[in-house]
Amino acid sequence: MEQIAQKLAKIGQELRRREVEIVEADASLGFVSRYSSMQLKGTIQMLEDSQESLTAIRRRKGVCDRGEEIAFLLPYNYSSYICILAIGQVLVGNNVRMKPSELSASSARIMADILTEVFPQNVSFDYRSGREFMQWAIAERKIKVVILYGSHLIALEYLSSFRDTGKKFIFEGPGKNPFIVLKDAALSSAVEGLKRAKYRASGQICFSPGIVYVQEEVFDEFLDKMLAVTKRLNVGSPLDPATDIGPLGSSLAVARIKEQIEDAEAQGGQVLCEGNIEGNLVYPTIITNAKKTMIGMTDESFGPVLWFTKFKTVDELIELAADNVFGLAMTIYGVDGVQRIVSELKGSDYLHTVPEITFGKYGMVSVNPGIAADDIPRGSTALFRPFGGYGYSGWVCETTEDYFEFKQGPKNMLLETSGPRGARSVL
Repeated sequence: MEQIAQKLAKIGQELRRREVEIVEADASLGFVSRYSSMQLKGTIQMLEDSQESLTAIRRRKGVCDRGEEIAFLLPYNYSSYICILAIGQVLVGNNVRMKPSELSASSARIMADILTEVFPQNVSFDYRSGREFMQWAIAERKIKVVILYGSHLIALEYLSSFRDTGKKFIFEGPGKNPFIVLKDAALSSAVEGLKRAKYRASGQICFSPGIVYVQEEVFDEFLDKMLAVTKRLNVGSPLDPATDIGPLGSSLAVARIKEQIEDAEAQGGQVLCEGNIEGNLVYPTIITNAKKTMIGMTDESFGPVLWFTKFKTVDELIELAADNVFGLAMTIYGVDGVQRIVSELKGSDYLHTVPEITFGKYGMVSVNPGIAADDIPRGSTALFRPFGGYGYSGWVCETTEDYFEFKQGPKNMLLETSGPRGARSVL
């Protein structure tokens, strides 16, 4: 137990020592220095808090036998959080093979240096292309579970392969997350909540808000307040401590946003502050008069773009929000009607079997959240905190005894790759 604690402390020390390198690597992906430092501090705090959970963690046994591995295909926006994913698996007795995004090669190599020094027998990094790695992981017998973060279009391509092999497939995908403002909401709190949730990391977070539904009685007032906040954001170099929005890490995301804005304008949408794109720098943008026929209302906007639309009644809101191919997260500000919205749109608290991909439900629903919560959850239970949703936002599937089981809802990677069958020593 003491040896594990020392190893976790060593990782924390190395993250602190290399903070400048990590922030600079993150800056190449558009993550502003303030956000990168905050994420790094959150990771270190989780490492410290996880020491309080070592007894509970060591009661679980990983699914890997000797020589077997869990394969991770990682997103480019995880940076230091890669350490948390890897460490959790190692502590329950699994070995991990991490495939970082090609976009985040610089930050990933820093994490690889740290993790492979501390856990040389348990953690490895793989730098082949994503598709090559995915095909290899499906076919390779020593890979016990494949965990993919990324596009649902790619994940759907491989569903039949996992059905055939019986291998467990965990997918965490995009979101087009509703941010709902009811007429009795505390508007100032809602504005601050939306600003923080959307513009941190320049909008490059899968659970950041996408569509803003505002009840018509307060639509103009809320929009004016949000416009004022958005116009005060500083756009520029990620390494400047004063910068709020930096260039996006993915040129593909920029191209999609440009297409979405052009399509919105063609369909009568009003593009406000600014709608400008310079290289990979997307200025914070608000689009009003948004319609369901606009591609930006259905596809993820992985950047600082918000789509505003108004609604009259709670019934109308429920119908609008249910019409979403993604079902990751939903945030509600207000009181009257909240209980009904949650009852209609929230799915189960944890992963459960579904007959097919389920739409119209959300995995994570937050009501009148405080704005001081950390980006990365703190506390000794953080390693076991569920995350995920419905639709094309994620799933877990595997074939056991010729039965193909498909599950959706919030999930925890650590619980899904281990069982409560006693402790296993990994060191």
